[in-house]
Amino acid sequence: MKEMLAMLVWVIGIIIGIFAIYMIVGNFEMTIGLISLSFGILAVIWASIARKSLSPGSSLRRYTSYFLFCIIFMLAYSTWSVFDGIIRWKGIFAYIGYIFLTTAFFVFTISAYQIRKVGQEFGFEKQAKKIKTAMKKNNRKR
Repeated sequence: MKEMLAMLVWVIGIIIGIFAIYMIVGNFEMTIGLISLSFGILAVIWASIARKSLSPGSSLRRYTSYFLFCIIFMLAYSTWSVFDGIIRWKGIFAYIGYIFLTTAFFVFTISAYQIRKVGQEFGFEKQAKKIKTAMKKNNRKR
């Protein structure tokens, strides 16, 4: 019961916070941008803490580094978008945000490759094949 009450207070606090930001800013798009920035900053902090707790040179730490770079570029894109809402960039400056976003997706692609390598390193692929073969044998027996 206490957990449900705490969750309710947490949700109400978030809703009040969003409403307060909207009342201060007066623009829904800008409100969403600022909320995205706050979550992005929190994600960078948590990913940095997680990275520091992992063993140097480990594949998981390397993957976490890629993930951190992705978050940083997404945060840069969000920051650029918020400033774009205020300044209304002209010319080439209007497209710099897309460079941040494209770079983030590029690093996400590298991260996905790293995840695949972690799976190979720990043998998940071999185990999955063994399980699949065992299931086929079991189905034939029935």
